[in-house]
Amino acid sequence: MSDFILELYSEEIPAKMQKTATENFLKIAYEILSKNHLKFDRSQIFSYVTPNRLILKISNFSESQIVLATKKQGPKIDADISAINGFMKSVNIHSIDQLKKSNGYYIFEKSSQEINSIAIIQESLNLIINKMVNYWPKLMKWDVENYSTQPKWIRPIRNILAIFDNKIVELEFAGLKSSNTTFDRYGNNIIINNALDYENIMFKNFIIINHDQRKEKIISEINLIKNKHNLELYSDITKSGLIDEVVGLSEFPVVLIGNIEKKFLNLPKEALILTLENNQKYFCCKNHDDTIANKFIFVINSLIDDINLPRVINDNEKVVRARLSDLEFFINEDLKKPLESYIIKLQKIIFHQELGTVFDKCQRMKNLSKFVSIFVPHSDLSLIERVVELSKADLVTKAVAEIPELQGKIGSYYATKQKENDKVAIAIYEQYMPIGANQELPKTSLGMTIAITDKIDSIVGFFLINEKPTSSKDPYALRRAVIGIIKIIFNHNIAIPIKILIEKSLSNYPNKILKKFLQNDKNNFYINKKLLVEEILKFFIERLKIYLKEQENINSEIVNVIIDNYLSNTDLNKAVDILYLAKKIKFLNEFLINPKNKKIIELYKRSANILFIEEKKDQKKYIGKPSIFSLKEKHEKILYRRIKKISSPFRKLVLKGEFESALKMLDIIEIPLANFFDNVIVNEQDNNLRENRLLILSMIRSVFEDIGDLSKIELN
Repeated sequence: MSDFILELYSEEIPAKMQKTATENFLKIAYEILSKNHLKFDRSQIFSYVTPNRLILKISNFSESQIVLATKKQGPKIDADISAINGFMKSVNIHSIDQLKKSNGYYIFEKSSQEINSIAIIQESLNLIINKMVNYWPKLMKWDVENYSTQPKWIRPIRNILAIFDNKIVELEFAGLKSSNTTFDRYGNNIIINNALDYENIMFKNFIIINHDQRKEKIISEINLIKNKHNLELYSDITKSGLIDEVVGLSEFPVVLIGNIEKKFLNLPKEALILTLENNQKYFCCKNHDDTIANKFIFVINSLIDDINLPRVINDNEKVVRARLSDLEFFINEDLKKPLESYIIKLQKIIFHQELGTVFDKCQRMKNLSKFVSIFVPHSDLSLIERVVELSKADLVTKAVAEIPELQGKIGSYYATKQKENDKVAIAIYEQYMPIGANQELPKTSLGMTIAITDKIDSIVGFFLINEKPTSSKDPYALRRAVIGIIKIIFNHNIAIPIKILIEKSLSNYPNKILKKFLQNDKNNFYINKKLLVEEILKFFIERLKIYLKEQENINSEIVNVIIDNYLSNTDLNKAVDILYLAKKIKFLNEFLINPKNKKIIELYKRSANILFIEEKKDQKKYIGKPSIFSLKEKHEKILYRRIKKISSPFRKLVLKGEFESALKMLDIIEIPLANFFDNVIVNEQDNNLRENRLLILSMIRSVFEDIGDLSKIELN
């Protein structure tokens, strides 16, 4: 059995691109090699990445491959030459003489043959590498002399190693020829005489090619240090994006601990953490009482002896000292002025060329936030205007200029330091929440109010100027903004009419902007405005659909049925309550998975199916009430009285959002409906009786469809 290694050695590959690179490289290689008849299992092919290497490894496969005989019929002999050429290209031949003729058609035949695996690999490598070029998010050239002809790569390639067992696989790319030699991080040669030994030889040279193994090593060493010093990390290391970034910066990671001068512990906690984690890729520590510790953990990219260890730690502590000294200076400089003094500078910060400045955005938010406050329980109207005034002031501070991720956080800190109301300071901190998926939501009423206000202003503004998300791009994160509003509404039980919210937001934009984008030859201003509101509303409902489908234990079919039915049957000119829709789906989901409701659901579906068949046959829809004088059987009379009794109150409860109470009312009709089917013939020969009974079933259908068309939902 044979082994193969391809290593493309380059200058440093950005850590954030590494994981996707290995996935793409593996996928491309598997597809091309399989297509070229190299037989191996998916579990035998691997792709690895280090800061300087993109690696392909195939293990334990046959030295030669049997390619089975093939026979393929092509175009007719008198077909157009382009069709014949296309067929020849599809079977990878270049001469028409290589085709046979049979029954008026060209035939391609190829007998079975044995091919050396090394030949297949050699033929495939250029295809694999050239296809991988298209999968890097960014590309560069580096050879000035051959700039026009040189292929691109993510970073300059400095060496290619390609070995099949103990043989070099010939390959040329980017002006380099393959060999059995690579380099360690100091530029020393590493010779690989056999592909089977590659991983062990690299490890002996302090290079761990496997990303997961490097990650395990880092986590294990961090845990040892934590336990030794009785510390915790601020973020969950197994879920933190920082750990993957650090893994991508080292080929042989070694974890060390350093000290932070205690005077820096007085800095805002978030500022200190962001400075060290975002800028330096260090891990911040805390004590068990949740106070920040004067320690940080860092990873270096090599083994280190006891003599040099103190110097390495000292050098990293110097970097921390310099960074935090800068941060301390910026904060002290910022605090020399009141936070509100920065507001006027927002007039020079462009939010968007078409939508004005950040100052303009705050002015819009002032008006809109008062409307939002009406719907957020306990939102203090007397404070919300102050929150909005100060919310973006920190964008022009020195601290945020240095660390943009501090926006909101540092503004909250300054507000607290300058004796602003605590509720105002907390709301400034919470304004951007949730920042991403599974991120923290605002907890205070003022925080919820400004978070909704900020997001809806951006959503409406970018839709207005036609900068909306496409299938592949969402540069202004509008999908995330809508999901953020939905999460706040859903988790805090805020019944806010989204359509009115959109209209209120739109009304805060100046007429000059509105007319520029809503006045055109196709429709008048008011029609375009109405269409825009409907478009944003549908965008919200589609995002709600996606959000609910991602929730555990919610049947996605229920989400589809309720929301699709809502979009097709609801007048979008009316107020739309996202919370109402979400609650409806939640309660209907609970109703459908409850075993005790199985019988009534089956009876409803039977009713709906009978109506569907008979309405199709009669070419009319049965709607309305039966004639009480045509009710002959005891069981149809009982069912009619029961369904008539609950119809109106059921609908009222559903409209009020009291779904649990409404669904309990269905118990009243379960036994009468079962008895009806057991004892009454619906398709009676007497047409009056038949229509009367179909109308009873239509009343059943009508009641159920107030909550949702369950006939379209398949249950497990």
